Amino acid sequence: MIQEGIQLIAEKAREVLGKPADSIRQIENVPYSTVFVVSAGGKQYIAKLYQSREWPEDHKLAYVDRLLTRYRVPHARCLCFDRDDPRFPDGFLLEEFLPGRRPEGSEEFYRKFGELTARFHAVPMRGFGYFGGGDGCYDSFTDFIGDVMDDNAEKAFSLHLPGAETHRKLREDLVHRLSCCDGLPPVLCHGDLSEGNVLQDGGVLTPIDWDDALALPWIFDAARLTYHLMRGYDPDTARRYRDAFLAAHGGGRALYDAAEAPLLAYFKLDFDVFEAERKHDERSRR
Repeated sequence: MIQEGIQLIAEKAREVLGKPADSIRQIENVPYSTVFVVSAGGKQYIAKLYQSREWPEDHKLAYVDRLLTRYRVPHARCLCFDRDDPRFPDGFLLEEFLPGRRPEGSEEFYRKFGELTARFHAVPMRGFGYFGGGDGCYDSFTDFIGDVMDDNAEKAFSLHLPGAETHRKLREDLVHRLSCCDGLPPVLCHGDLSEGNVLQDGGVLTPIDWDDALALPWIFDAARLTYHLMRGYDPDTARRYRDAFLAAHGGGRALYDAAEAPLLAYFKLDFDVFEAERKHDERSRR
């Protein structure tokens, strides 16, 4: 099966690049998609095969590429995103391969990361939430949050998760507490901001993996980063790294502090449903 997929990737890469692939190797242990490194004409590229027609949204990655190019934010150039090719019904991505390594956490890194993130948070968007190749599809931030929580409540009940009723009970409270952010404009958010989604090459940082990009207030991205920090570090280290990031980013700290706790609760509920759904799908495929 893998060999057949490699042959299809070789055919597609030649069509996009105009030259044959010299080698193709799979990158192991990448969740939610199948990723390969393609070598052709002395250069390397990333090929990604998706597992769902719903994610990422149609046209989104090409649109993000244009926005990042326009605002001069470093990124891997998108060469092709195709969901119309019958060989790849769930989607095929070909993009530049970036040199670099995953960074090690430190206050200095998070200061640089905050400065970098502020650059794409300066990219204005229209509408909120999922945006595909254009405007976001919600009128406000809390419209998006409330709709996601409604959807997750339905999934939690269908999956018979313990405490599924919690999703419905918390929805109104979290939406109310996050209404303080509804005055903030939508900007280009990465959607899954973490040190695992950035490469470091010398002194240059480059954000990668824009599959979860959203049009939302910057606070959403910052809280998502904090959520990852709290899962990966002890409380004191997580706090220091978060504070270094926020100070360098320059966003309003008072508003962030008001929104952080409800957003962390939102991410926890969202992650629990996502993991339960993923495990259910894995069992169904066996």
